[in-house]
Amino acid sequence: MGSDEYYGLYDDEIDMNFSTYSKPKRNTQPIQLRQKKNGKNKKKAKSSGSIEKVAVAPSTSKIKDSALKPDTTESETNKKTMQLGLFPVEIMDLILEELWDDDRKGFMNLSYTSKFLRLNSERILFRTLVISDKAPWVRRVTTSVLERLVDEDDCNLWKCIRHIEVGPITDADWFYKIAYPSLCQILGNLKNLQSLTWATPLSTTPAHAHAQTKQPSILEALQTWHPHAKLKFVCHNRDFHGEFMPIDEALLSSPQLHTLDATLSLMQDCTHPPDYEVQLLKQSLIHGASIKVLRFNIQDPSNHHHVFTPSPPVSFTWHPTDSFPPLEELSLPQARPKYHSAYNLNRDDLLMWARAMDWTHMRRLDFHHHNPSLFFATFTDRVPNLKYLRWGLLPSQDGSGWNRTPTCASAFMRSVTALEEVVFNGEESEEVDGGVLVEQCGGVLDCSVLGYF
Repeated sequence: MGSDEYYGLYDDEIDMNFSTYSKPKRNTQPIQLRQKKNGKNKKKAKSSGSIEKVAVAPSTSKIKDSALKPDTTESETNKKTMQLGLFPVEIMDLILEELWDDDRKGFMNLSYTSKFLRLNSERILFRTLVISDKAPWVRRVTTSVLERLVDEDDCNLWKCIRHIEVGPITDADWFYKIAYPSLCQILGNLKNLQSLTWATPLSTTPAHAHAQTKQPSILEALQTWHPHAKLKFVCHNRDFHGEFMPIDEALLSSPQLHTLDATLSLMQDCTHPPDYEVQLLKQSLIHGASIKVLRFNIQDPSNHHHVFTPSPPVSFTWHPTDSFPPLEELSLPQARPKYHSAYNLNRDDLLMWARAMDWTHMRRLDFHHHNPSLFFATFTDRVPNLKYLRWGLLPSQDGSGWNRTPTCASAFMRSVTALEEVVFNGEESEEVDGGVLVEQCGGVLDCSVLGYF
């Protein structure tokens, strides 16, 4: 899924597989820089937490250690449950929220003890609805929940759902015949939907999905009933039972697309240029004009070398009339195992991108291990509201590296008045002197050592 948290009906069962790449250790020293606020580290101030949560924690602990004890008698449990029923709804919601975060099994056990607690727990349990069939029991539960949501009389559940997440999907027939029509239908019933996440390579507008029912597609239904809901596309594996699925153009150009966290592919057929999907992404996002978070990688299906071999870098092809929607977060591709091609940070591309987009909205920039020296030189004074920056020391596309005191980096960071955190891979006494960099930043950044990213 990307960096966003995955809260869902089945999130205990979700497999989060992250491929990691460990470089040979050469006395490297990744460094993190954080901005000081009034002499105190901002992260420390943030960790103090809220008064409400501190007050609720002992109550949830007592619930887990007392009310839900296996050796508690039935009469004692009923008595404790009745006492919980006397709490105001707001307090009960805080207790359930804390229990949901700390002890899912305890949360479920507590929700079974009374109708009052079951109804209150549903507001949390069904806050995010996950449509998936990754296991037989998941499919059964998903089908049952969809049937309940289609029921015209179950308006209480309609009010609970804030987010819908589609995927992973393993059976296209089940999805398009049962889940998809139901999902299109219930969108009109939901009252408080805030986001729809599409986490599957399957199309959002299949030709056969709504031909018989004559229902609108999922994107049309979302636009009709929830025009302000955020659409998110999260997909890094586009292989579906051995078939490589084409990228969903309707989804990319949707006026509701807020987040794209996906892997593009270099084309191998003779009908398209290799960077077809990269240029399609750019044009689709310009057409939709709504994207705020863009995180993408590039994969080369023809690159099957046992030893990692980077493919040629690619970049957007800009035109003088292009107007790209203002991004708040950008993570550019890098050449690494599994993802073969990097984004080409050349000077002409950066100058064109600087003109095509308003960069004052940018909050997070991630270059991974890239050397963004050309970006720093081009965008000094252009991203005043940037809060987070991550960069590395791999040579740039023109082969240039760093000296021990990269003045372009320090000049760039000094121009960003909102900067709070900087993370980079620094090699001690070889390429970048982290101490000198901090000193050049005017002493406004606090330095601490991190592990490899």
